Amino acid sequence: MARTRPAAPLPDPRVRAQATIARLGVLPDEPARLRRFVDRVELFLWKFLRMRWHDIHQFFEAIENKEAMEFGREPFSPGRTFAFFAERQTEHEWENTLTVGISLVFAAMRQAADRGFNPKTAGIFTLQRMLEQAVDEIGDLEELLTRGAPP
Repeated sequence: MARTRPAAPLPDPRVRAQATIARLGVLPDEPARLRRFVDRVELFLWKFLRMRWHDIHQFFEAIENKEAMEFGREPFSPGRTFAFFAERQTEHEWENTLTVGISLVFAAMRQAADRGFNPKTAGIFTLQRMLEQAVDEIGDLEELLTRGAPP
């Protein structure tokens, strides 16, 4: 199936991510919390690319293993991860990617709760460690979506 690219340039990937995540039903009426949540989604997508580059095709469409490996070598920079996905994916693929990102955040929060931390007050460092532990236990996309279902 051929990919079609929009004729006009895409909006800023971070703004686009906020709009898409709100449309998916996450914090649509709380813009400040949504911005913070979107920042976590982006960071966790970057970490996930770094950790699972070798089987990334199981989780994301239009992303090759080599691309993920090379991208993961670069340090995290706000907006860059969303841009990486946005320039490679159709709107449907983009939405799926953000769904994976949302699931990553919730999986880390669930892992934190399982380990005795309050996920609402845990810092980003703790949640990143919890993400690493949660991802170790995830074998495929269905497991991730189940483990990362909203509370």
